[in-house]
Amino acid sequence: MFSFGNAKPKANKETVSTIKGWVNAAVNTTGAVVMVTELKCTDAGCPPLDTVMALLREGETDKRVLHCALTEVTEAEVKRVWSQPP
Repeated sequence: MFSFGNAKPKANKETVSTIKGWVNAAVNTTGAVVMVTELKCTDAGCPPLDTVMALLREGETDKRVLHCALTEVTEAEVKRVWSQPP
């Protein structure tokens, strides 16, 4: 189960913007909406926070997940996950 609770909007706006820039640099995002969000997982054994990056196009969604908080995401990790098949 995921939760959007306890968000820190001001602190995360800059981080989300940075990560979106890394996604734009790593993959062709033409015609896509780039979404980046942090989700809290409440299931047993699940990492406490995941960063989800998605490209939303008409009729198509492509997403990647990093098992860490937004603030822990690196450009190298973004490049790595987008260079691999979904």
